Amino acid sequence: MKGTVIFDFDDTLADTVSFKAALSAAPHPDVVVGRMADFVFPSAGNVLKRLKSSGWALALMTFGDPAWQERKVVRSGLLPYFDHVLYTSVPKETRLAELRAWPRPLVFVDDHGAELDALKRALPDARLIAVRGPKPAPLDPKVPVCDGLEGVYGILSGL
Repeated sequence: MKGTVIFDFDDTLADTVSFKAALSAAPHPDVVVGRMADFVFPSAGNVLKRLKSSGWALALMTFGDPAWQERKVVRSGLLPYFDHVLYTSVPKETRLAELRAWPRPLVFVDDHGAELDALKRALPDARLIAVRGPKPAPLDPKVPVCDGLEGVYGILSGL
C-alpha cells in the first residue's frame, strides 16, 4: 500500500457552488440532493478508480453537519471508492486519532487552504495538495495547487 489519500468532498470532488445554487432554487432540498451525482466533477470517479488500482487507500473526510454530508456523499455515487469515511462537525485537524490509524503517508486533497494549513500544523509529516476552488489557497507556497483532479492524479502518480 502506498499510503492514504484523504479527499475533501465539497468543491474538491463535487461542484458545491452549483449545487448550492440549485438547492436555493429547488422547491424541496430532497429534489437537489437526489441529483447530487450531477454535481460531481466529471473526472472524480475515474481519478479515484485509478488511484485505488495503483495501490492507494482512499479516504473521505468532509466537514459539516454529518447527516447532511452523508446524504450528499451517498447520493454522489462516490462512496464505494473509499476505504475510510469520516463526516465531522468539528475541525478536521482535531480528528487526529482517526487520521493516525490510516496507512501512511497521509496525503490531504482539499480546496480549502486554511484547512490544509491547520492539518499541516497538526500532522507535520502529511503531504498536501490543494485544488483550486472558491476558497483561498494554502499559505505555504510549496503546496501544489491544481486546477482539477487530473492534476492531483498527476502529482500522486509521481509519489
